[in-house]
Amino acid sequence: MESLTVGVLFSQRGFSRWYGSSQLRGTILAIDEINLNGGLDGRMIDPIICDPGSDPKQYSKLANKLLLDDGVSVIFGCTTSFSRKAVTPCVEKRNAILFYPTCYEGFDYSPNIIFTGPCPNQLHLELHRYLCERGRASYYLLGSDYVFPQESNRVIKDLVAQSNGKVVRERYVPLDCADSQIDDIVSDIMSTKANVVLSTVVGSGSTRLYDAFHERGITPNDIVIASLTASELDLSKMKHLPLSGHVTSSPYFASIETPENSLFCKRFVERFGRSVPIDTCAEAAYSQVHLFANAMRSLDGMDANRLREEIYRVEVNAPQGRIKVDCENNHTYQWPRIGVMEDAGTFQIVRSPSNSVKPDPYQINYVDVLAASCRPAFHFAL
Repeated sequence: MESLTVGVLFSQRGFSRWYGSSQLRGTILAIDEINLNGGLDGRMIDPIICDPGSDPKQYSKLANKLLLDDGVSVIFGCTTSFSRKAVTPCVEKRNAILFYPTCYEGFDYSPNIIFTGPCPNQLHLELHRYLCERGRASYYLLGSDYVFPQESNRVIKDLVAQSNGKVVRERYVPLDCADSQIDDIVSDIMSTKANVVLSTVVGSGSTRLYDAFHERGITPNDIVIASLTASELDLSKMKHLPLSGHVTSSPYFASIETPENSLFCKRFVERFGRSVPIDTCAEAAYSQVHLFANAMRSLDGMDANRLREEIYRVEVNAPQGRIKVDCENNHTYQWPRIGVMEDAGTFQIVRSPSNSVKPDPYQINYVDVLAASCRPAFHFAL
């Protein structure tokens, strides 16, 4: 029986290599699990793995190679919004499907993309609501200089304004920023009256931010770092474990206590070792392969139109919780959580939903939700 060939397009080099490597590990683990269990009715999944090196031009070039030369019609890939945007014309022109597992800023749709990472109402809104309830109203917005942080801060500024908060500064650093640039910004943060740094800094800049706070003795009670991107992966790269209390918004933390997550973590450790962090990048990439597999079990070929329709009908008991794709917008129901960093290098989950949250990538309903949930708080401790 013929195998099912798929493309895998995550960067192993360049600024996004940390996150791309984690997404590749999640993808490989899921494919291995499926193949070891007999594949899809005997059909093995055969991945063609390409490394675009964090270069948008290479993303486009390699996507076209996969679609034209290798004949794939499904790609698992892309770690950033600019890489997704580079691949979008390729999959649309060839009527292929891109499974995109990264958190992003919303306001996008393509019939050829399945968004399996969280969008703003599942990420940004939850974090701001948590901070708002604790009296954190003075924001210093700090991000890496690319699409996700810039557009995320546009969303956050709107949320802050709706809750009568204040943005005291908005700054961006290069993707390959030097430690000294972060250190200078930390000095600037200290000169303001911000009580929260909303961070969308990625890569080495993210770890330096936490290390600089630690070295200067800035505690979360003084200024909390509230991140849309930091994960167990970032914690593993820090020189100093962070002072307990900084927070992250994410659908997944490795500390989730469910049978599905316990099994996922066990298999991940068996495959990659205990020293490799398990994070939201790996989980989303892993789960989207199982979504694909569940849909393909009802199909006898790799027709993109039929696959898309079947994707809407299936669900997966993912490590974060049961997920499914919304047929209205091609985004995935997620389980927004708030995790507080601990000195042990883990996250204590302090907020979890009772049900998965419908994706709202265009934020049609977020103002009403925010108004109903953000009431004045009388204490500032996180």
